[in-house]
Amino acid sequence: MSADELRTHITAVHFEPFNLRTADGRRIPVRARDFVLITPNKRSLYVFQPDNSREVLDIMLILGIEFGPPPAEKTAKAQVCPLPAPKHDQHPIYRSTLRPLQAWSPLSSAAGL
Repeated sequence: MSADELRTHITAVHFEPFNLRTADGRRIPVRARDFVLITPNKRSLYVFQPDNSREVLDIMLILGIEFGPPPAEKTAKAQVCPLPAPKHDQHPIYRSTLRPLQAWSPLSSAAGL
């Protein structure tokens, strides 16, 4: 793609978010026109993301533009192994503190029971 073709999409009256498809297979989202900058020599393109990260691309290595939602972010999710809930009456910490319930009434507390 040329810098002029990119500039046409960036400065469109009704900007629509798009993804840049690069020669190495990446898809880089452009969420708003304020997040992209073409250098004065029309050789490089800076794309900024909401988390303050940025990509610097050679415009000649941009193959095309795709309109639609941004690509899903790949995040490493930790695998969670659920542990069985401990039974309080069998756990050694709670075994010494458990007592059978006693009926409470104002008369029994006044009598010192």
